[in-house]
Amino acid sequence: MANKKVILSNGAGKNLPSPTVSGSISLYYNDVTNTIVAKSGSISTLQVGTTSSMLVASSGTVSAIPVGASGSMFVYNGSSWTTTPSTIPVGAAGGDLTGSYPTPQVKGVGNVVSGTLAIANGGTGRTTLTSGSILVGNSSQVGLIAPNANGDVLTVSSGVWGSVTGLVAVDIQMFTGSGAATWTKPTGARFARVLLQGAGGGGGSGWTRTATSQTVAGGAGGGSGGFTDIMISVIDLSSSATIPVYVGQGGAGNASVYGGATAGGAGEPSRFGVNDASSAPSASNARYYCSAGGGSGGLSNNVAAAGGAGGFGLTIPGSAGATSVAGGNATTDAINSYFGATGGGAGGGVTTTGTGAFGSKGGTILEPINTIGGNDGPGASNASGTNGGAGNSVNSYFGFLSAIGLKFGTGGGGGGGSGGASSTSGGSGGAGGNYGGGGGGGGSGYNNTQNGGSGSKGFVIVISYA
Repeated sequence: MANKKVILSNGAGKNLPSPTVSGSISLYYNDVTNTIVAKSGSISTLQVGTTSSMLVASSGTVSAIPVGASGSMFVYNGSSWTTTPSTIPVGAAGGDLTGSYPTPQVKGVGNVVSGTLAIANGGTGRTTLTSGSILVGNSSQVGLIAPNANGDVLTVSSGVWGSVTGLVAVDIQMFTGSGAATWTKPTGARFARVLLQGAGGGGGSGWTRTATSQTVAGGAGGGSGGFTDIMISVIDLSSSATIPVYVGQGGAGNASVYGGATAGGAGEPSRFGVNDASSAPSASNARYYCSAGGGSGGLSNNVAAAGGAGGFGLTIPGSAGATSVAGGNATTDAINSYFGATGGGAGGGVTTTGTGAFGSKGGTILEPINTIGGNDGPGASNASGTNGGAGNSVNSYFGFLSAIGLKFGTGGGGGGGSGGASSTSGGSGGAGGNYGGGGGGGGSGYNNTQNGGSGSKGFVIVISYA
């Protein structure tokens, strides 16, 4: 093939010298001499730009991007490719971190189980930590809460975290006296279980006959006191702080009057947060206030009359006293209770034939041991009626309440009625058993000695827990 020439221009209107091209000759551009040269055989190297440059194409043109500084990254800025320094941190870490990048560590006491702390005292003022301890912060340093026993819980007292054991009784205070008393918070107490038994009502007196031909009724039994069992928080009270307490007193069993009768007195409530039977708690004690009502006194109408109503309790309502008998019929015993105090039985009346009737039995506590109330007083024809029996006092069989001597009273029995001679009297009602039992009603007769039985007092028991 004949040699041919290629006319080239440098872009300035001038021709560049061209080498002769043969069948075995190729042209290539020498960027060092800036000339086109001919070379026989294959072209082994095509160099564009500098060593390690990145080649990119744009509108058909190949261009070179220099490597840049060590560690640079090849990035696209939205319109073209370029190099930029790396953003991956290297070197020593600072601030809250320690060590070197790319794997620094957080400064702290992490994973310390026991032994000397890695950081002097660890900010706790101690040189060792007990396994399971918890660190808490305060205004000056890091505090340490160490566990005491299995079942510990975290609690806040006066704005400070602390570890305490599970709910266990640390103190028991029993109030069974007369009237006002004071509860003192023991050290470490957080909760208090307050058990209150209201006092029982007194039995009504039997009617006094004014003629041997009269038919008269015995007195109704008094109602039992109510029972309250409640848990309250005393965390905010300081140790040795005091709360007033009041133990309810039993209602009186009043005597009859000539030609009539007298209702029994009402039992008083037992209260926590006040020191009497009627005042409202103060503003500071209102949040701790709780109460159990007393039973009402037995009525004394010369007809069938309801017994005294049981006192109101938060968990156990008191049972009512028995129905009063009319016309000498002692047919209704006091109402029984499954748990808690019971009311008194009614007194015996005098029948139309002049025979004194039996009084009624006091209420029985059915669970758990079926303890009966006061026995009924027998009636009589030409002799005074027999007094009703006193109620019993029953130990609770419910868990630890038995161990601390918690008792409930059954109702007193009603007195027997007396008929016949004008010198005979009815029997008195029996007193209610301790605690909270209602008094029995008095029996009818000629003389004014047919008293109703008195109701029994209540109690307040406070069990404190840490």
